Amino acid sequence: MPARLLSIPAVAAALDVDRRTVYRFIAAGDLPVVDPPYRTRPVPRPGPRSRPR
Repeated sequence: MPARLLSIPAVAAALDVDRRTVYRFIAAGDLPVVDPPYRTRPVPRPGPRSRPR
């Protein structure tokens, strides 16, 4: 595993491609992915106002 975890936009910038291309690389198995439970910061929970009315 790499020493650093990179976001999709950071990987896209490093490879000089758009985000969709990064997702295609992931789907093809060319880029390793860390599952969401291993993220380094908490994921914000949706509040009552974020739901569509």
